[in-house]
Amino acid sequence: MNDPHVENIVYTVSTEGAVRFKDPQALVFSTDLGDFELAAGELKYSPAQHFATANEARAVVEPFLRTWELGADLKYCIGVIRFTFSRADIFDRDPKPGATQTIYLQGISQTTMFGQATLHVTYNAYPPPLKTFQLTPEVEFFYQRWVAYKSGREHLQSMSFFILSFLEWIAGSRSKAGEKYFVHQKVLKTLGDLCTTRGNPNTARKVEKNHSKFIDLSIAEKRWMEQAILRLIQRVGEHATGEKLDPISMQELPDLPTSPPTAPLQPGAAPPGS
Repeated sequence: MNDPHVENIVYTVSTEGAVRFKDPQALVFSTDLGDFELAAGELKYSPAQHFATANEARAVVEPFLRTWELGADLKYCIGVIRFTFSRADIFDRDPKPGATQTIYLQGISQTTMFGQATLHVTYNAYPPPLKTFQLTPEVEFFYQRWVAYKSGREHLQSMSFFILSFLEWIAGSRSKAGEKYFVHQKVLKTLGDLCTTRGNPNTARKVEKNHSKFIDLSIAEKRWMEQAILRLIQRVGEHATGEKLDPISMQELPDLPTSPPTAPLQPGAAPPGS
């Protein structure tokens, strides 16, 4: 080929675990990278600029696809959408005189995996890429800690405290973290208190001085912590875009009981469900 040009890059769309799509409508949009059409289990990407090889085009678009996957995982559930390279449609912009123009298909299978889905859920629409979200190193390893928790390899308290304390370290203090990432102090304080004061002998992050009992997380507290941590991870990605953000408040998180809902556990006692 005298002047090869990548017309389209095509990806197969799939899910992980028990996540499924049921008759989703086509999703069509454009960005600075080019045009995207997601339909019938395939994503077609038409680059806005010239690329001579599939690898050149993939190097530009796949960071965007990775951000799309991870952002959807945080907003919906782990494994909700995955993109696997299928082929590149390449044609010659300067064929020899009289030659028949041929589109060349270049394909290789390569899948990027981020974790295993833990929910049984069906979606009737493809999740669009988040408009205000950027993948940063901090978002990446916060996400990996979230996946470790969802797969049972880490406890909620330790995962949550790591993320909270890391944000405090970046900003300089808890109050500065709230200012930097636009999060109400009550959200951060509540998260810190639950990380510190709740847990059974297997999950408690620390033991206070003169400790004589354990108070495990209630279902409502666990749900609150999960949603709070998801929003904090998302907020780090949102903050990286430089867009104006509304503060994360207690009102956008699940209701939380004001009194301990579970009976204390004495040291040495078996945790519930053991």
